Formats: sequence, C-alpha cells, structure tokens
Amino acid sequence: MYKKGGILIAITIMGILATISPTLSHPQSEITPNPINTELSSALAAVRIENAFVDVTDKRVLIKYNAPKHMSMAAAQHYIMSKAANAAPNSRRIVLQVYGGSIPFEEVVVDTGDYFAVMNKKITYRDFEKRIERGA
Repeated sequence: MYKKGGILIAITIMGILATISPTLSHPQSEITPNPINTELSSALAAVRIENAFVDVTDKRVLIKYNAPKHMSMAAAQHYIMSKAANAAPNSRRIVLQVYGGSIPFEEVVVDTGDYFAVMNKKITYRDFEKRIERGA
C-alpha cells in the first residue's frame, strides 16, 4: 500500500517537473515596443497632442487622438500626416481618428504615396485634398 502511494507521488512530481522544466530552460521573450510608435507619440506630445494612441504596421499608421484646442483641426491633421509619413514611409496608409473626449469626431485616411506626391509637387494640393477619405 505504501509502495503504491509512493509511486504515485513520484510520478506526480515527475510530471510537474516535466511541465515546469521547459519554461525554466526557455525564458519567454519580452514584448518590445515598436520604436516608430514611440517616435510618433513623442512628436505629437511635443506639440501638446497628448495621450494619442499610435500603432504602425506595414499596411497602415493608425493614430487616435483628441482634437487639440490650441491648434486648428487642419493644422493638427497636416502635422500628424507629415510626422506619420516620414516616420513610416513604407506604410501604405495613414489613418487619423479624431476624438472629442471619448466621442469619435472624424476619421481621415490618406495614402502615404499621395502625401509624398503632394510634398514632392507631383500632384497639386487640390488633387491631394480630393484623394483624402473623410468620414465620421
């Protein structure tokens, strides 16, 4: 009777050690923040657009922010587009989601290539404005 109990305890301990062992020998990798996200957040904070959510991928740069009270909407959007395009030039689109507190106010989507085209005078500013997608 004691042998069976001892064997069960030994098997249980071996099972626990086998489960824990891989975790101990292979530490989990740490989450590393995307430095471009940090760079853009800092650029926004420098002009008092604070607590913005920034997420950069190859497909898009997404920036959610509260409409600043100290600058016009247009000035804020063009500043953010400029910083986003230059920080992530290979990202396809720039998506700005503007909030008034917790209420979504406006979404602005622009193709990164269009931004560079207007900056390099390949298209007019009027044509650029027509290509911007705006929604609520």
